[in-house]
Amino acid sequence: MEKTLQKYFAKIASFNEDGKYVDAIILHFDQANENGWMPKTGCLDAFLARVQEAAKFIPAYYDHGTTLIGQWRDLEISEGTLKGRLYLDDIPFVRDTVIPQLKSGSLQGASPTVSPENAINNNGIVEISLGVLVEASLVGIPADLKADILTMKASIEAKQKEDFEFELLTL
Repeated sequence: MEKTLQKYFAKIASFNEDGKYVDAIILHFDQANENGWMPKTGCLDAFLARVQEAAKFIPAYYDHGTTLIGQWRDLEISEGTLKGRLYLDDIPFVRDTVIPQLKSGSLQGASPTVSPENAINNNGIVEISLGVLVEASLVGIPADLKADILTMKASIEAKQKEDFEFELLTL
């Protein structure tokens, strides 16, 4: 099978302005998305173990472009999802564009690019059993139509924290 890069869109869980990080669900396992591919449970385990052992990180881009905006660290697989914390770089583009878009809700999701090492086409769904997480971007419009945002709450807490919290409920 020819290797292709697969993109999957997920939802941002929360944003902390003081520490300049974003907590997000990066992808769901064992669920076919609207792009017709499905990362299987365990498909990234070996790769993420090598990343952790090498003390590396997953790069974060703005909308799958060429602008590096930070590093995904603290990756965790739980309850059928890959979650991570994106530490934003302290650069003008992040301060002037990314953070205001996070605050306004314009950046609504995380979207990983997965390179499948082993995958099969099962009735039009590409099931990835072994893959490499190349990068994960912050994006404006998530393509996962089954993960609708039902409510989003943005609030600035009183003077102690001044962080924004986005509570997202999905179907």
